[in-house]
Amino acid sequence: MTTLIENLLARVSDLEAGGGGGGGDGNDGGWTYARISSDFSVSTNPAVDTDVSGMAFTPAASKNYEIEGRFLVTAGQTANGVQIGVVWPTGLVTPSAVRIDIPFSPIQYNNINLPRSTNGRVSTQGTISTSLESLGLLWGMLSTNASPLGTFKITIKSEGSGQTATMKAGSFIRYREIPTS
Repeated sequence: MTTLIENLLARVSDLEAGGGGGGGDGNDGGWTYARISSDFSVSTNPAVDTDVSGMAFTPAASKNYEIEGRFLVTAGQTANGVQIGVVWPTGLVTPSAVRIDIPFSPIQYNNINLPRSTNGRVSTQGTISTSLESLGLLWGMLSTNASPLGTFKITIKSEGSGQTATMKAGSFIRYREIPTS
């Protein structure tokens, strides 16, 4: 039986190798990356969703996209986890949904499936470590109508008011257009 950790490690390996498009041979497989180059921290009171600067893209009209992400996160306290979420643009059609997984212990992950037009985040009950990064994953699809408005964005929030949540440099989303048939 394959464990959750083995599944996640296989998924990360696939992401790093190009997710089936690049194969690790230098070909990017058509992916466009939105990567943060420095740590992005929030600490608000009350805790609110905050857009992660640079981790977004604006979809074109009448297109279908595949989206993947990898997020290295830390929290100010192990009792307060990091919550990762999305903000959708308007003008989306089926199929459009994402799944986000985030760990709260060495062997346990919380996840959420967000259908189009449902802004939200995955909740946690703490974090693994305040000094070591935890790995969050996102994958999904986004399809637009003839007149989409806005940007697909990644958000971060601390589980606890006034506590720090940090997305580490090198975290990214990537997206590529996929054929309609």
